[in-house]
Amino acid sequence: MLSLPSFSSLLRAGTKGPGWVIVVFLATFQPIGKRFGIPGVQQAAIHLSELVTNLAPEGALVGSVSDLTTGVFVPQVASASIDSYVTSIRMAAAADDLELEAGEWAEIRVAVGVMPISSGEFDAREVTIEAARKAETDLAKFPQEWAYPIVVFDD
Repeated sequence: MLSLPSFSSLLRAGTKGPGWVIVVFLATFQPIGKRFGIPGVQQAAIHLSELVTNLAPEGALVGSVSDLTTGVFVPQVASASIDSYVTSIRMAAAADDLELEAGEWAEIRVAVGVMPISSGEFDAREVTIEAARKAETDLAKFPQEWAYPIVVFDD
């Protein structure tokens, strides 16, 4: 089981210079919850966190924003295209649905928000909240019944 550190703590402790804050939300948690209950949602959220961590560019910081949301800080010095990284997360999630019970699959779909950071000085919580709001906007492309406010945990 993957246990990620607090994303806001990581940002405050280890972020130097400009880059991007990315928030990745488990958009399909409601249909997963209806079908598989809380244990299914927890397994799907862990699966998504592992996927985001495994795809993260070298030098990125990955942490937990909330139970259903993973945060990533990609420094500008990383040799990664943010658009390509976000696309790879979306594609990998869609291609890698999760078998929660024998022959029973949960669709893993994500809502993503990206917030560019132009300097090393920023409020970690405010930037994460802004990226979460952008992920909520992204969530609007899915069925209305999936709409849900993205929570950002405090440390």
